[in-house]
Amino acid sequence: MIIVIGGGPAGRIAAMRLAAQGKEVILFDSRAEGLGGQCLHQAVW
Repeated sequence: MIIVIGGGPAGRIAAMRLAAQGKEVILFDSRAEGLGGQCLHQAVW
């Protein structure tokens, strides 16, 4: 069992990749808004 603390961009992707590899994952996040957070990268064209 792997526990991921924080459902921001990095935690969410880490949990998804671990689960895709067949690992048992629990994701904890304290925010009520849901998972994903805010991406801090912006494309500059």
